[in-house]
Amino acid sequence: MISVIMTTYNAGRTIRKALEGLTSVLSELGADYEIVATDNESSDNTVEVLNEFGARVKVMKCTRGLGRHVAASMSRGDYLLFYDADAYANREQLYNFLSTAIKKRGRVLASPLRRLHSLQEVL
Repeated sequence: MISVIMTTYNAGRTIRKALEGLTSVLSELGADYEIVATDNESSDNTVEVLNEFGARVKVMKCTRGLGRHVAASMSRGDYLLFYDADAYANREQLYNFLSTAIKKRGRVLASPLRRLHSLQEVL
């Protein structure tokens, strides 16, 4: 199982697109996954958007600076994927990275993805 670790703060405008792209690739690969998100008390609709993604998403409130540690400790996956709530990865690169990580059983330690674009630019 892959645990996607995500920290959020007022990401309501960007998180849906980020998660749609990521979950689409994970589903296409047939990967078993969960999304563990920690939210730093967003004042927008971030938590509501996360909850729209259903049972695969666990959302917890967390103090700023501890989110990734808390999410990683709450995850059930064999592999951790740290993914930003306001980033959009090129689909082909994300697919290639994740398929390689799955085939190599997580022996890929760092992503070569350098073309991460802010969703603010994409929207």
